[in-house]
Amino acid sequence: LPIFTTHSSISPNALPPATMLPTLAFAALLLLETDAALPAGTETLAYDIGGITTHAYVRYPSGEPNGLMLIWHGTLLPPGDTVEQVFTNAEPFQVDTFKDLIVVMPHQIGLGGTWGTQKQRWQQLDEVMLTGNTLLKAVYEQAKTKYSMEDGSRLKLYMTGHSQGGTSSVMYHYAYQGSQEIIDRYDLKVSVASSGHYSSEVWASAVLTDYTAYAADANMIASVSSSLLPVSKKVQNVLLYHLLYTYKTSSGAYQEDIEYSPAYALDLSSAGDDFSKMMDIIGVVMADTEAATSDPVGAVTGHDGTPPFLTD
Repeated sequence: LPIFTTHSSISPNALPPATMLPTLAFAALLLLETDAALPAGTETLAYDIGGITTHAYVRYPSGEPNGLMLIWHGTLLPPGDTVEQVFTNAEPFQVDTFKDLIVVMPHQIGLGGTWGTQKQRWQQLDEVMLTGNTLLKAVYEQAKTKYSMEDGSRLKLYMTGHSQGGTSSVMYHYAYQGSQEIIDRYDLKVSVASSGHYSSEVWASAVLTDYTAYAADANMIASVSSSLLPVSKKVQNVLLYHLLYTYKTSSGAYQEDIEYSPAYALDLSSAGDDFSKMMDIIGVVMADTEAATSDPVGAVTGHDGTPPFLTD
């Protein structure tokens, strides 16, 4: 199955093989209602995930569908960002090519209708699988009734997502392959995931520099408010660690050569340093959190100022 990604925040190699992914029970469908404020033909699907009621938007074409587009939205910051805006501005509503597709966008937990009542759940594989499976089965049953589809019919499935949704797309691309109930209903054609840095120049500025260079870099100054530069750099250091950890544990070609900087507290001064203690390392990187999040922001020093990770 083709999958196209930019810098995603999760590596396909970090996921279990499709044969190991369990087929999860479908959550109960609660109700289906129409929301007139959304694009024509859109309905709001309410469903239950682990006892939490959330929603999805579903736009049905007027004629027989030529497939289904599943959109995983990115992280939103209400009240400025809303799921209604994201759905309405999605490309399938701007390009005639997609007008014959069913378009579906789940509100990921902690966003949309559950904003303020539930914590956001980034990169949680079980929840993404349950959301995808629940929605696709429910929409299939609705489509079967709306369009008088024959028993055994399969809909073409296209999937895309950006930012947090890019990670969800990668996850569900693999989850689909482990769910026979969904395979019986849908034929996944392609997944397109976009997440993380969208420019190699910005990538280098954000991740591969010390704090002094980071805080003076034009890309960072244009992207992050000055008061948040210190804590944002901390997050980039954690990101770099996650990437190296994933590469290390997925047996990359040079994984034995990944070592900590000699000045770093957990360096073993030998080939193949132990990258397994993720929380210990994040704790060291984030040691000055109080200084970085205070008002005014305190000085960023030590391992917060210089990424403690090197490769050969």
